[in-house]
Amino acid sequence: MHSNHPHAARPHAGDDAQAYSSTTERFREFEAVVVKLEEVIVVVDRDYRYLMANRAYLNFRGAQREQFIGCLAREVMDPEVFETVIKPKLDECVQNHIVKFELTYSCPHLGDRNLFISYFPISGPTRVERVASVLQDISEHKRAQELIRQERDRAQRYRGIADVIHLALDAEGRITLIYRKGCATLGRERARVGGPRLD
Repeated sequence: MHSNHPHAARPHAGDDAQAYSSTTERFREFEAVVVKLEEVIVVVDRDYRYLMANRAYLNFRGAQREQFIGCLAREVMDPEVFETVIKPKLDECVQNHIVKFELTYSCPHLGDRNLFISYFPISGPTRVERVASVLQDISEHKRAQELIRQERDRAQRYRGIADVIHLALDAEGRITLIYRKGCATLGRERARVGGPRLD
């Protein structure tokens, strides 16, 4: 007897296996591309177990592949940093959110490094199955920013002084001309400063 009502498709036992096989194959293709990139990249599963670490990541950590692949992140990272910073960010990414943040992390062979970290969710057939982490070492950028800030502050201080003190020096560095405000700022009498005072 023919019915006009559509029947819901029933999943077959082989459907899950086929979906898993397809996802695994795509991940292998992804890994083949990522492993040679200069960007520092690592991939973990939902349990935060390392599935992939490219050469740049291993070089950055000064480690071999065997020290990471198959290990839980909490086993190879500083436990406190993992629990208080990394895990909450990974948990958020597993909820299908892109997460970006900065972190100062102490590496055994590099010392303290400033990192800009991005987490990207990798979806499976029904949910986020993996998280790809891209790390950028921004230590030199941070250092340059700090030097610029220090120079800016120093210039501001000099500008504040320059508005008050006006003087002229000779070739030996002796003051040959100074204004009254300059004497007052230095807390010296004109005779002790060494040059004529102009009002």
